[in-house]
Amino acid sequence: MQKFEWQFQYSAIFMVWCIGYLDHQELVVFLKQAQSMLLRRRQHYTRHNPPESLIFILDNIRDPSAEIYKDKGQWIRSE
Repeated sequence: MQKFEWQFQYSAIFMVWCIGYLDHQELVVFLKQAQSMLLRRRQHYTRHNPPESLIFILDNIRDPSAEIYKDKGQWIRSE
């Protein structure tokens, strides 16, 4: 993703299980580039006049303070 070359304008950009591979700065740069490549026909958006293009992010997160260990091939979270 750090070296992705944008070629078109898009009406939707889907990021699925990939943002965990980017550090904070790389993610900000990528999202700004993605935003600039979205199709835009209007300048001002309201609830009744939503944007035509969207960025969707699907990813898993966990509490960084949670202790996780592997037991018999399965990841287990200690309470």
